Amino acid sequence: MNHKIRILVITFLPWRGDNSIGNSYSNIFRGMTEDKYEFAQVYFRNGMPQNDLVHKYYHVSEMDMIKAWFKPNTKVGRYFYLEDSTDMQEDKFSSAYNMVRMLRWPIFFCIRELAGLKDSWKTKDFDNFIDQFNPDIVFGTLSQAPAINRMMWYVSKKKNIPLITYPWDDYYSLDHSNFSPVFWFRKWYTRHFLRKTAIRSDFMYCISNLMIDEYSKEFKQDCRLLFKGYDFDREREIKRDSGGAKKIIFMGNIGQGRWKTLARLAEAVKRVNEKIGSQYFLVDIYTLSPKNAQIEEALNIPNVCILNPPVPNDKVLATMNEADVLVHAEPLEKTEIQFFRASFSTKLVDYFYNAKCILAIGGMTASTDYLLRNDAAIVVSKNESIEDKLLEIANNPNILYEYAQKSWDCGVRNHQIKEIQSRMYNDFVNAIKQHKPKF
Repeated sequence: MNHKIRILVITFLPWRGDNSIGNSYSNIFRGMTEDKYEFAQVYFRNGMPQNDLVHKYYHVSEMDMIKAWFKPNTKVGRYFYLEDSTDMQEDKFSSAYNMVRMLRWPIFFCIRELAGLKDSWKTKDFDNFIDQFNPDIVFGTLSQAPAINRMMWYVSKKKNIPLITYPWDDYYSLDHSNFSPVFWFRKWYTRHFLRKTAIRSDFMYCISNLMIDEYSKEFKQDCRLLFKGYDFDREREIKRDSGGAKKIIFMGNIGQGRWKTLARLAEAVKRVNEKIGSQYFLVDIYTLSPKNAQIEEALNIPNVCILNPPVPNDKVLATMNEADVLVHAEPLEKTEIQFFRASFSTKLVDYFYNAKCILAIGGMTASTDYLLRNDAAIVVSKNESIEDKLLEIANNPNILYEYAQKSWDCGVRNHQIKEIQSRMYNDFVNAIKQHKPKF
């Protein structure tokens, strides 16, 4: 390419280091804006971005789209420019919004998503934003929200440019144990837009091999694996056990059943410490997820488990490095496991880079399968005893060193950032050259 590839990123969330999508995009594209890429982002959820790669933004407010149904003259969408958003404060949500996030009632999502079918974002201001940025590629998540999918189609067709989608969670599957008619109504229209978007994509990145297998068959689409990465070329000193208490750290989302898994871990730690007669294990949980009294009680146990606010993004890796054990938690109940079945937790790559022993607990998902196949973690399935595994560690602390080395080795084999970025850049260049309209 004789110029930087201009990429329009369209997502629900603002590009921030403290959410998984923004964190992963910053990781994958890090160091590429000087000579390879230029970015602009369109996002829908309220909040401000926080990254050092993007300067041009267009925000489409969910509330404004809902208002536009009743007041057609409502202005939907605004452009803004940020020279530096790295110090932007973390998003704050109202108690009502957090309650909706916790309850996850389908009716709330339906109202929000169906409001987007009016295409109220399709304005002269939006067209001017697109024309002025003049993207070479549309890139974004394969979303449940019809507005996001329809916007990606619109821009791809308007500018005659490739659409490249990157699904994270499997919203398409019908394998769900749910009897709510609202859930299945939402699933019906979600699948309609997901399918059209997948088929109209020039190709798709997927976050797990399971998703590649299923989506390549379902959509007859070219699907490619895309992970986060780091520079694993350097030597990493892995310290052997020096005795003393062991710190167990979990970072991330505790919603959708994960907090129940962590509660089981906390109870197991309490029993093990009582058997040993000392505070041998201490659990620290860092999360941005909304919490109710039940969660607070289950995860705040004196001398056993501490529920902490999230760590600032620039201190995440350093905080992980303080751990003896890093926890990966999956839900235990069937209805909750089904949603994460084909997903890969991007946080695991951060864990690999810290070269710490990983303890994976919960149901079988693509993440758990990946850890097992690569022998990169101590895995406790939902039918196994967490307490027994902790006692095994206490009786043989050298296992922490063994699995810290295996964690690092997995990163060396599969997550070299230079290789990931090189493949991705070549993919983008070829997509631009070979693009054929699918509309």
